[in-house]
Amino acid sequence: MSILKIHAREIFDSCGNPTVEVDLFTSEGLFRAAVPSGASTGIYEVLELQDNDKTRYMGKGVSKPVEPINKTIAPVLVSKKLNVTEQEKIDKLMIEMDGTENKSKFGANAILGVSLAACKASAVEKGVPLYHHIADLSGNSKVILPVPVFNVIIGSSHAVTKLAMQEFMVLPVGAANFREAMPIGAEVYHNLKNVIKEKYGKDATGARLLPTSWRIKKRPPSSSGLESMTWNSSFSTTPPGTSHLTVWLTCTSPSSKTTQWCLLKIPLTRMTGELGRSSRPVQESR
Repeated sequence: MSILKIHAREIFDSCGNPTVEVDLFTSEGLFRAAVPSGASTGIYEVLELQDNDKTRYMGKGVSKPVEPINKTIAPVLVSKKLNVTEQEKIDKLMIEMDGTENKSKFGANAILGVSLAACKASAVEKGVPLYHHIADLSGNSKVILPVPVFNVIIGSSHAVTKLAMQEFMVLPVGAANFREAMPIGAEVYHNLKNVIKEKYGKDATGARLLPTSWRIKKRPPSSSGLESMTWNSSFSTTPPGTSHLTVWLTCTSPSSKTTQWCLLKIPLTRMTGELGRSSRPVQESR
C-alpha cells in the first residue's frame, strides 16, 4: 500500500497552541496525525520548529514546518512509491533530506507528523491495532498493558506556582491489573486535592479560567426563574481590543430540565473562589 498523497496544515492543540497536522492518503483511505507540543524542552531535544513571528499566534505559528511537508517531503515520498509498512525507510529518508543534527531544517514536528500518519496507515495495512504495530516495530513480542502513570501535581514551566519539580506522579505498582490500578490512581488524585485544599486553601488546588461546569445559586438578572443553574462551557472567544471574555454557555435548570443559551461577559481575571468564578462579579448576563 503505497503513499498516494500527503497534505499538512496548521491546527490548534487542546491548549490553544498551533501544531502540525498531517493527512496521508493510500488506497485504503485517509490517515491523520497531529504532533504534540511540550511546554518545556531539553537542550538536547530535536527542534520543534516554530515561525517566531510575534504578530501571529505570539510567535508559535507552525507554517514553517508545514511548508516543507507539502513542498518537499510529500513529493519525494509519493514519487518513491514507498509502502507505508516501510517505516524505517520513510523515517530515514526524511531525516536524510533534513540533514541536520537536531532536525532544524524541516523541524522535528514536520518529520514526526508524517511518520505518525504513516504508522497509522501501516497498522491498517497489516490488519493489527496501532499499539500492536508499534510493538512490532520496536521488537516487542509480548504486549502487555503498562502500569498507568498519574500526574497529580504540576510545577515548573507547566504551572504558575514556584514548584521546582515539574511533575509529581503516582504509579500504582502494587495493583494486580490495569482495572485495579485505574481507580487507585483516581482516588489518590481526588483525595490529594481534598488534603491540599484543607491544608492550604482552595486556591492551592489550582483554578481554571473556564471550568467545565459550575453551579450558581444566585438568580440571574434576567429574572428567568432559574434559581439554580449548571453552566457548561461550549464556546469562548476573546474579541481583539476588549477587556472581557465573551462566552456562550448552555444553562440547564435542575427543576425544569430545560436548556437555554446565555451570553456572559466576564472580566479577564484569574478564576478563583468557591464556584470557580472571578473574584470580580459578572458584569453582564442575558
